[in-house]
Amino acid sequence: MAALATSASASASYRSRPADTNPAVLMANARPALPIAERIAGGMGKIRVARVIVCNTTGVPQTYRIMWDPLGATFNEATAQCWDRAILANDTHILELGLETQELTAVLQVRSSAANALTFTATVETV
Repeated sequence: MAALATSASASASYRSRPADTNPAVLMANARPALPIAERIAGGMGKIRVARVIVCNTTGVPQTYRIMWDPLGATFNEATAQCWDRAILANDTHILELGLETQELTAVLQVRSSAANALTFTATVETV
């Protein structure tokens, strides 16, 4: 399995299943330190993003963006899965996305409206 390409503030852990029954599963995690787009998963080859969990750990409402580009080049309104979606203080959103691609360059990016406010966790499987 290829390595996860992440920024310095992101972390990842792997859980493997038997190769003959299920794909490898990766839990990718990011907590953007700046209110700019950050890669949470990508550069892994053919993948499926089953779900993304967004957790607001602050006492005030925030907004977030989730962008998915199978070609790994464009991250704007054209590739948005969520754009400036509001999340209440101390709340969690669970998004069942089911995004799949056969492209080796696929990238999932996330953005928080404030630094160190939101934690994003994605379930990513190799396909």
